[in-house]
Formats: sequence, C-alpha cells, structure tokens
Amino acid sequence: MSRIVAGIMKFLGPRVTLLIATITLAIFAVGITNQYISDNFSGRVSMSLDNVDGNYDGVVLLANIWNMDMNAQTMSVSWSIIGACGATYTGRIDDSCVANGLSVPMNLYLNLVPAFSWNTSTPTGQYDPSIIQTPLYYIPGRQDIPTFQFDTVMTMDPFLPYTMDKKSSVLYYPFDLFTAYSSVMTINPTDNSTIPIADVKFYGTVVDWIGSGAFYSTVTPPGASSTLYSLALSLERQRAVKAFAMLLVITNWAMSIMVLWMTIKVTFHQKIESGLSLASTTILFAIPQIRASMPNAPPFVDSSELVPHETDGFIDIGGYFINVLIVSICTSVLLFTQLRNSYQPPQTSGQQNPGYRLLPVIGK
Repeated sequence: MSRIVAGIMKFLGPRVTLLIATITLAIFAVGITNQYISDNFSGRVSMSLDNVDGNYDGVVLLANIWNMDMNAQTMSVSWSIIGACGATYTGRIDDSCVANGLSVPMNLYLNLVPAFSWNTSTPTGQYDPSIIQTPLYYIPGRQDIPTFQFDTVMTMDPFLPYTMDKKSSVLYYPFDLFTAYSSVMTINPTDNSTIPIADVKFYGTVVDWIGSGAFYSTVTPPGASSTLYSLALSLERQRAVKAFAMLLVITNWAMSIMVLWMTIKVTFHQKIESGLSLASTTILFAIPQIRASMPNAPPFVDSSELVPHETDGFIDIGGYFINVLIVSICTSVLLFTQLRNSYQPPQTSGQQNPGYRLLPVIGK
C-alpha cells in the first residue's frame, strides 16, 4: 500500500500533490464549519401543533434555554405560549389545537405545591389575551411566532448523584450534563381554576450547548380532580466541542508516549539525534497550552484552596497530570543522558594522546 501511495505521489509531483492536499483540507474545513454553524445558529424549533395529542385539552408551552451560568449553576429559561387545544381554551366550536390560540388569561407558577395557597405567591408569568397587541395576521411570517413570553432563572442539579452537595460538577467534561427540574402549574386568574397543560416543547439557544427537555404528567391520588405536571431541562455540550476536546486529549497522550519511547531507547543505549531529545522540553511546555485551549474547559483546582463545590475533571486526573509527570521525568532523563555523553574529562600532562604515535629520532 505504501509503495502504491509513493508511486502516485511521484507520478503527480510535489506541486500537484500539494494542490490536491490543500483542496481536500479546504473541503473538510468548510464541512466542519457548516456543521458547527448548523448546530449552533441554524436550529429552529417547530411551532407546529401537529404532534400534540388532540385528546388532551389545555395550553401548549415552549421552554427556550437561552443562557447558562456555570458559576451560579443556573439556567435562564424563556417561556412562551405557542397554542392551546380544546374549545374551552381556544374559543373555537371544535376541540382542535390552534397556534397562538389561548383565549383565556393564565398565570404560570413554577415549583409550587397546588395544595398550598399558591394565590399568595407571585406568578412566574402572566398572560392576558385581551391586551395582546402583536400584529399576528397582517405581517408575513409572524403567524407562527409566540405572542407573549416571560423569563425565569432555574437552579441546575449536578450530573452525578454523589455530587449533590457540590455547587458544580465538571468531572465528566466534555461529556458533562446539567439538568434543572421543576413543577409546572397554570391557573386561570379569572375563576382560579387550573388550566391543564397539553404539552411542553423544548429547545436551547446556548452556544456550544444542546438544550433538551422532558415533560411529565402525574395523576393525583384517588379522589383528587387535578393532574400534577413537571419537567426536566437539560444541557449537554455540542458534538463538535466533545470531538475537539478529545482530539486535544489524544494529542497530549501521543506526545507523552513519543517522549517515553525516546527515553526507553536511550535507557537501552540506543542512539537518537540530539534534536529529538531536546524536543521533549518543547513538549513539556506545550502540554499546558494544549490543555488551556480546550473549549470552555474547567479551570484547574488549587488543592490548597479546595472548596466543596470545586473538583478537577477526569481529563486532568487521568490525562493532563499524568502527561506532565511522564514528560517531566523523561525530559530529565534525556537531558542528563545528553550531558553525560557530551562531557569529556580533560587530559593530564602525563597522558599521551592515543591518536598519535612516537617516532624514533635519527641523528645526523
């Protein structure tokens, strides 16, 4: 196979080979860039109510995760009303689902128990169809955009169960997952009746993260007339971020193994070029820079100032620290060997140079 590749390159010549390699790399770079832009900026949530079960009456909500604060461990969520189902809540004569069709006022409550006096709490958001002034039907492209939205900040829960007492958990970077849980309740403030929730749609607009969610409805115990609703909002890193971070981890390990291999060869008295042995010093200082270039990488934790909510990720415990340890020891061994081989003790006056031979003196 190598002979075939060498024959092709020899036939094409260096200039044509460089041109083909440049075009191939350019196509690859454009493809990766388009995929990244598509994942982060071109996604569009479906406002269609076709997938909503028409057997359930009530409001249809949309939860958009638009920001995340890693230090405060919070998600910023924008709530919208994208439609309603049932004649009671749409004002239609049939029970179909209507986009932007909620015809009754609504108050949204999060993390409140219905049995308590919820009416004494401030709602997360308030909706009144009588004051909606958004021009829905006479501006093209505006028909499917929600008429009203309200923002809230939700606390995230760590991914690992045993880190529940910590403020953050980045152990699984770049495969970490953060989730926020909440109960949901919608009330008609006109008569204080509960508005059922037909469905909740989820999406995320945080750059480098993928937003998703799950909506749950739980039937209350026998004898009760209402249904309890809850949801889980999740954020995980984009595939491009995961791939790039793992590529850098593999690069650090590859360089560490290369330096280790050079050290083993020197230990067994095999000769290597001095330039290769000095390259280990460059690699020693390059590994921290590669670790720092990982996208949104968690910072290093100072063990002398360790607090309960901070911890190092597995990429540091099983990667960076070991890489630095290996390269540091190997670099010391290589430099010591280089110094020992290049050192020549000075010759004393009583020693003869083995490169010369004494000749007899012939008299005249």
